[in-house]
Amino acid sequence: MLRWITKDLQKPDQRTACQIWTGAGIVLILGLLAVMVFPQIDSAAGGNTPGLLSILGPAITISALTIFYLFWLAGSVLSFSSKTLLLAIVYNSLIIAIKFALSPIAIFVNQREFYFEGQFADFYNPQTVLLLIIMTVFILYLLVFTVLRRMYSSKLGIASKSSKKTRRLPSFANVLLFVALAVLTGGMVIVIPLILFFGSFAPLQQYLGFVFSGVTGLLIALCLVSATLFLSAAFDDVAKQTIARRNISMFVAFTWAVLALLIVYHLLWAVYLFVLVTLWPFKVTTVVPK
Repeated sequence: MLRWITKDLQKPDQRTACQIWTGAGIVLILGLLAVMVFPQIDSAAGGNTPGLLSILGPAITISALTIFYLFWLAGSVLSFSSKTLLLAIVYNSLIIAIKFALSPIAIFVNQREFYFEGQFADFYNPQTVLLLIIMTVFILYLLVFTVLRRMYSSKLGIASKSSKKTRRLPSFANVLLFVALAVLTGGMVIVIPLILFFGSFAPLQQYLGFVFSGVTGLLIALCLVSATLFLSAAFDDVAKQTIARRNISMFVAFTWAVLALLIVYHLLWAVYLFVLVTLWPFKVTTVVPK
């Protein structure tokens, strides 16, 4: 997945890449402490749902780490304008607010329940539901990032040659092998992936259904739209500086820094949700037809 996201994106020089990923690694390590320690302290104090300490503690900590990270990069390797820095800070702050404040409020504080019925209902449990949500939401975030990044890459004309090549059709041998497998398995080589693919959307559909309902849902929707706009504005400003300075490395470094933070946030979010569901389990009801 990540290879597809970055296949037509130039890589930063070794020094820049080292600073980008070293800083992201520090944010990840310190962020892990925040998402694990704050809920533990909050749980020890009692309460049936995560309190303010569990919600605000990680969100504020990760926001502070991100701001330090961006200022450090801006002063060392990126050298982008204060406007770009401000846009990047606001964008990342909105993503953090969605993932570490509004999202847990929607799932845990509002006492939501996941209910599944049908032939594959017994496949779902709290851990499976969270894993499917985390994986699918991560893909959705990456797709939005990729659309914006490729749009501005095309404007700058920095798409790699590999992205301009026409795609070759599958070879005759591959097609023949697939048809043979389909015949030998009675079509199950086609049916099973479809069942798993479409069945895996059940938790996501239910998650999106109650996340985007009520006041919390409205705030999440507004934050998502705002984050997309701020990220687009940041890309636009960096693209303008790249053209003015004739320095393509600025756009490349900024893009990789945004991608690094996006990966870090989702890793932290995954750990955070699993910690919360361990301390404050939500209910998953399954009904399997007899």
